[in-house]
Amino acid sequence: TKIMMGEMVFLKSFSSEIEAEIVKGMLEDNGIACVLRNSNMSSILGNIGAMNVDLLVNQEDLSEAQKLVDNHS
Repeated sequence: TKIMMGEMVFLKSFSSEIEAEIVKGMLEDNGIACVLRNSNMSSILGNIGAMNVDLLVNQEDLSEAQKLVDNHS
């Protein structure tokens, strides 16, 4: 995934979209652009209950974002 700011890289996966949105908001409040990507292939396989949401950040923000997520947990 690429957006204008640079290459987006994987930061963390969540089993809850709500939790992912909370962390996304915290990162954005700290000036870190991020996107959520639904990595759910399970609905195709018939298991709708198992959904993962990946959080992606700009490559250059990865270190700072990781520190913020670690402190938030």
